[in-house]
Amino acid sequence: MGKTLRLGVMFFCLVLTSGVAAFAEDSDTQAARRSEFQKIDRDNSVFVTHEEMEAYCDERFNAADKDGDSILNDDEVLGEKTETFAAADQDKDKKVTREEARARYNQYFNEMDTNKDNQISADEYANSGKVSVKF
Repeated sequence: MGKTLRLGVMFFCLVLTSGVAAFAEDSDTQAARRSEFQKIDRDNSVFVTHEEMEAYCDERFNAADKDGDSILNDDEVLGEKTETFAAADQDKDKKVTREEARARYNQYFNEMDTNKDNQISADEYANSGKVSVKF
């Protein structure tokens, strides 16, 4: 086999295997999103409503609110400031209130509800491109 042909085959194999790795990573990410979706879909209706998203927000907020003061600060949010925390902190006081958290979750809900039917399907959630909404 000629040198050029060997290099071409090697390049093709490299491209092929990197595409497989990217697909596997994407599948893992979607599987994680589908798993989270099932946690949010409390009535197992295969759709998430605003009420279910708000309940999930409250659950996540309460878990992060270590001192129980209904305000999240830098220390309570995974020990570091996250992008979600910064985005939720509407008044930029380095604290997130429950109302600010709910507003952020509501924004995520509206972004994920691509067909605007006021509910999120498992596919809409998995394909949203959003990583878990976290505090």
